[in-house]
Amino acid sequence: MPDIIKLSRSTVEKYLSCPRCCVLDKKYQIKPPSLPFTLNIAVDNLCKNEFDYYRKIQEPHPLFIENGIDAVPFKHKDLERWRSNFQGIRYKSIEHKFKKNGFQVAKEAYLLYFNGKKNEELFNNQLNFDVHLIKLDCSTSWVENKIIDTVNLLRSDNFPKPSLDCEYCNYLKKRWQLSIT
Repeated sequence: MPDIIKLSRSTVEKYLSCPRCCVLDKKYQIKPPSLPFTLNIAVDNLCKNEFDYYRKIQEPHPLFIENGIDAVPFKHKDLERWRSNFQGIRYKSIEHKFKKNGFQVAKEAYLLYFNGKKNEELFNNQLNFDVHLIKLDCSTSWVENKIIDTVNLLRSDNFPKPSLDCEYCNYLKKRWQLSIT
């Protein structure tokens, strides 16, 4: 490994879910197969565009008002750089990075996700969603240690055992067992 290891948010997430897959990805460039998530990417972009609109006019998003959240989307000149997969904020916790850079950060965050309604009578080239907003209590005390653990693993010669919950490792194990019978 090079002296400087560039960690992305997804690398630390991968370390947290399966250290073996993290090592395979970062050290050996072996990535699990993935499907294109064109619809997910489209929904994500549309959601970002909508929040960017309220960020630009510095007004609360209607979901904030509806749920009694006294906030407006955060506006900063570096936001586009932070969104990039290859620059800016690279860690699991955006909150942690903001604190490290002197920003005042609330102790809670909100997870917004959309589930496509699959039982609509007609499609009519339109997809409707159930919207879910979940309040999360935030703690960043664990983040720095996990970043250090990730770097230490990648610098070591250790090849971790598969995580019991890793869908890719479990798939490969079952496939291997089937092929030797």
